[in-house]
Amino acid sequence: MMVRWKKFTDCLYRYRCQLCLIVFVLCIVFEINGSSIGMWDLYVPDASVKDTGILMGQNRPIRSDEWAVFSPMALSQYHNDFQRTNDLFRGTDTDVFMVYGQPVKDWSMIFRPFQIGYLFFRPARGLAFYWTGKMLALLLVSFEFGMFLTGRKRLLSLAYAFLTCFAPVVQWWFSVNAFPDMLIYGQGIVLCIRQYMMSQKYLKRAACAAGLFLLCGAYALVLYPAWQVPFFYVFASLAIWTIFRNFSSFSFSWKKDVPILACAFLLLVFCLGAVIFRSWGTIQAVMHSAYPGQRLETGGMGIDRLFQYIGNIFLPFTDEEVPGNVCEMALFYDFSPLGLLFFLYFLHRRENTDSLSLVLVSVNVFLGCYTVLGFPALLSKITLLSTSPPYRTLAAVSYTNLLLFIRSSAQLTGKIKGAHRAAVCCAACITAAAMVYWSRRMLYTSYYTNPMYWICIAVTAVMFISACLHPKVLFIASLILSLAIGATVNPVRTGTGILYENKVGRAIAEVSSRSDGKWLVVSEHWPVGNYPPIFGASTINTTQTYPQSELWAVLDPEGKYADVYNRYAHCEICLTDDPSSVQLLYTDYVRINLNIGDIQKTGAAFILSKQELTELSNDKIRFNKVFADPDVSYRIYELEYP
Repeated sequence: MMVRWKKFTDCLYRYRCQLCLIVFVLCIVFEINGSSIGMWDLYVPDASVKDTGILMGQNRPIRSDEWAVFSPMALSQYHNDFQRTNDLFRGTDTDVFMVYGQPVKDWSMIFRPFQIGYLFFRPARGLAFYWTGKMLALLLVSFEFGMFLTGRKRLLSLAYAFLTCFAPVVQWWFSVNAFPDMLIYGQGIVLCIRQYMMSQKYLKRAACAAGLFLLCGAYALVLYPAWQVPFFYVFASLAIWTIFRNFSSFSFSWKKDVPILACAFLLLVFCLGAVIFRSWGTIQAVMHSAYPGQRLETGGMGIDRLFQYIGNIFLPFTDEEVPGNVCEMALFYDFSPLGLLFFLYFLHRRENTDSLSLVLVSVNVFLGCYTVLGFPALLSKITLLSTSPPYRTLAAVSYTNLLLFIRSSAQLTGKIKGAHRAAVCCAACITAAAMVYWSRRMLYTSYYTNPMYWICIAVTAVMFISACLHPKVLFIASLILSLAIGATVNPVRTGTGILYENKVGRAIAEVSSRSDGKWLVVSEHWPVGNYPPIFGASTINTTQTYPQSELWAVLDPEGKYADVYNRYAHCEICLTDDPSSVQLLYTDYVRINLNIGDIQKTGAAFILSKQELTELSNDKIRFNKVFADPDVSYRIYELEYP
């Protein structure tokens, strides 16, 4: 039986890439994705259409950056022939490649591989390509990276792959800010460097150099420094360690290696320079915005969140009384402080100190000091951590904790035997109870009900004990935990019927196909402003991915509200008889109180609204209703300026 099982697992290992490719193709064919686009059924309901696409899980309202911004922007590209500039968002030319990294017909898509599917498939399958391609790529790359960390211990590597791929922070941020992409590229860079130095064949070295060119370019174009910078320290440290580790056995040839590496480097500089040159205006607009351009962080969030990851096991199931945004609370389940304790254990026994563990501890201390204690402003700027709020840097700290734990677990295998196991398990239980108590007292307070508190102690104790017993036990425990707290975050759905079968969407598509006039959305809910572009309608008050200076100059010629609208912002419009004004409701949420007489200044030709607007018609503007249906609450008005 054991022989058969070993043959089976060996077969899975040998053909892992082929199996993932088969799963990938099947997911595309059956249009499987993890998007929460079903939320549109709540904001733009159609009584004649039911969301039958959910196979498992539930839509996540809080992931509005995905279902209300990122996905609509990607789908709007089908009506724009996938150009770099899209006038469907903001009602004016908008650089959709640089901000939010949307699919475009351009050579630069080599740095955005997961969006390529949109160029070749219809929307439902493009969405499936994006979601499943990224998931499977992260799983495969993380497994290979785990093999690098553990000295090719398969079970521990697979445990690491699941703990990474289904980490709460990865799943809650799966579609926006390129969080999983960054992990794929960062881990891939380290693996390419290692393979380059270990290979003796120059064809393989050339392939690794090409991989480095693509991965470095892709990482650079993640363009979310709040995570990009702290994770850079992690991956750069691992890359440097890899170079020094393999330097003595590396056979370097000036005649062959220099041209290969020089070509990759020069090509990278040229390509990134070309991308930046073409989008320089966009970059300048973002850099000079009030948000996020003027961000200056110095860290120092205190020790309250020291064991924040422990409460992540409940986030997919309840957010009542959670101390903050659910997504902001999500981290890796990193087993902290076990990794550090294992490291100190080896140090105490005076065994050969593992240099990689030492590197991970050093990076962890560096980022941890910024996160907990804070840096002076000058040091924050020098290290570029001024672009990263401490609650974002905490994700990188959590990741290094996980790396250290996996590395230490690989070294610990077989070293805890006999009578020592009982003592270690007892210590693990005490440590788990102390940590859960800390997290409840310092952070989760009213979030933990009594049952949740004891469940948390039990789960943490089981995970800690499994880490001290055997890789098989740790793998099983990690697999179950990862699927429970990660795979349950996003829904598993098929197709995009909930969008394209909606009567409002069809009406918008029909109207916009015969007229290229601009649209306004009058609604008390900002996401609705991003709805018409899905169907090809150029809409003024979509999410302002960067400031729309031309519009604001018309509505606010004196610049009275410049600090309010000069930012990335979701945009809500309310019609009023009072003078037009702008309110900042949240850091990224703006309300425009638009005087009816100023509508013409925006250049709008159509309005989507629940309100009955025909009665507001006067001698300067007329609201002609062109769509209404008893199954839906939204109406479409064509504007006429006598």
